[in-house]
Amino acid sequence: MKNIIHLTSNKNFGLIKQKEILEARTNPDNFEFGIGKKLKETIKFSDYLVGIPENSIKFWEDAGLKERLSQYTSNEISLSVPIKTKEGFVRDHFLYSPLRIKQDYSIDLSDEDYQDSLFDEEFNPTKEGKKVSKIVNECKRDYYNSSIKINDYKDNFKAPEVWIHQNTPLNLINKVNLN
Repeated sequence: MKNIIHLTSNKNFGLIKQKEILEARTNPDNFEFGIGKKLKETIKFSDYLVGIPENSIKFWEDAGLKERLSQYTSNEISLSVPIKTKEGFVRDHFLYSPLRIKQDYSIDLSDEDYQDSLFDEEFNPTKEGKKVSKIVNECKRDYYNSSIKINDYKDNFKAPEVWIHQNTPLNLINKVNLN
């Protein structure tokens, strides 16, 4: 794996161009579960640049993760960023994806009527809502626990997500069109 695709907004890309550097700024404890002792051997820093291996975009789309990308980024600009460090890790985002939850638990989180049924009229979780919340949190934990050092990754994840501890000069980055 030589490059990752990093998604950003027009506004953030303007800041990258001003600074002439793409900075690592994402905290790997993105769900605030805490990074346990075992994971601290793999996840050593609090700021990473996150991306998807160039050859994995289709797998992300198939797993229903394209919408999730839009939650975290505006998905306006796609950048190809070379990996210039060994300080990083890879997670399998498939473990926390709509496709996995549908396959393993028969829960379709894309069904808006079903989502609405998980809460009562005061927006408190129903019994089913509490059950689904527990399942989703278990999937998030599976996603965290899938973290392995970038050097140990062997293209064996369904939806790999790469976290590198690297600031990247603008002159090494290329805009790419994913459509």
